[in-house]
Amino acid sequence: VREGKVIETEGIFRQNGSYNKVNQTSIKFVNATDTLDDYDDPIIISHTFKLSLKEFEIIPKSRQSELISCFNSINNAVDDDDDQNNRKIESIVAIILTFPKLNIECLLAVLRILKRVGDAQEKALKSVGKALSISSLALIFSPILFDGIGEKEDYLNSKITSVAYLLTYLIENVELIDTYTQ
Repeated sequence: VREGKVIETEGIFRQNGSYNKVNQTSIKFVNATDTLDDYDDPIIISHTFKLSLKEFEIIPKSRQSELISCFNSINNAVDDDDDQNNRKIESIVAIILTFPKLNIECLLAVLRILKRVGDAQEKALKSVGKALSISSLALIFSPILFDGIGEKEDYLNSKITSVAYLLTYLIENVELIDTYTQ
């Protein structure tokens, strides 16, 4: 599947593919018996991607609360000028750098993908008013990347919203985060 076709598909991560097809694709992909190069259904690819991310703990559970608390405290305490934004990034990156190296690489890869999807959706679908915004992507991926977020009671409080704001911030600033993690 060509990346452009996948990332420009309307509502790409909101839709779910056939459970059987996704399960078969996921098993082949995770077991490295197949690549996703020959698949032509972007919905199956996106659903397989989401399921694959659920299998891994990209943001370690032991660091999730600290990351959320750090973001909430600095987000409430600072203005949005460039210097303040750099301080926010530095504080968040300091926590991210405590993750295992593979987790850091995977997190940055996922953030880059979500940024490309958000940018492509905005560009391709803006004219029809159906773009999947980066904040919408963050809301979709918050329960996938943050363990335990997204349970029914979380929607009744601000935890899911807080995590979605954090994830939106990470996606929007992935290039800057990249420079700090090099």
